[in-house]
Amino acid sequence: MPLALVFFLFSSCGKKEEEPATAEPQTIVETELASELTTTAPTTAVPTTKVTETVSETTTKASTYGDSELVFDAENKFIQAVVNKYQVDAEGLICSYNKKGEDHNFVFQFDGSKDSNGKLKRNSDTLKYVYSVTADCQTICRTGGYTGNDGCSLANGLGVFMMAKQVLLPHIQEQIDAAS
Repeated sequence: MPLALVFFLFSSCGKKEEEPATAEPQTIVETELASELTTTAPTTAVPTTKVTETVSETTTKASTYGDSELVFDAENKFIQAVVNKYQVDAEGLICSYNKKGEDHNFVFQFDGSKDSNGKLKRNSDTLKYVYSVTADCQTICRTGGYTGNDGCSLANGLGVFMMAKQVLLPHIQEQIDAAS
């Protein structure tokens, strides 16, 4: 499941490491989501993982896949935790939370751009931040890739951001579009 890989990269969230100002940009070496997902993230090797998905009927409020649920409701507790901590507008935020009550909860913030019909563009190209939120909403980490990281190192932040942008969002784009 792609979210498990995102969580794996974000697992050191809360442990700030000072990165040298001249750190070389890190990139994800390979991503492929046909039948297997093989990823090498900065400083962390991720084993090959079989990807399986169970998608329920998409609604405007939530979409289920695997152990996670995709939520578009601004009143969701994880979205509200991000809004309260970072003082961002809840419009357009999407939450992917773990239905088992574990700490694998993510909120995606987009740049706010709109298409010619005034509809928010929520896709890989417009992803601004990925937030990791614990089940109790007490610990929230943010990554924007190379910039905007709060509560995670540059390497882990970049790994999570690129994984969300290149693997997870394309994988759930159909549900995002259906809810918009």
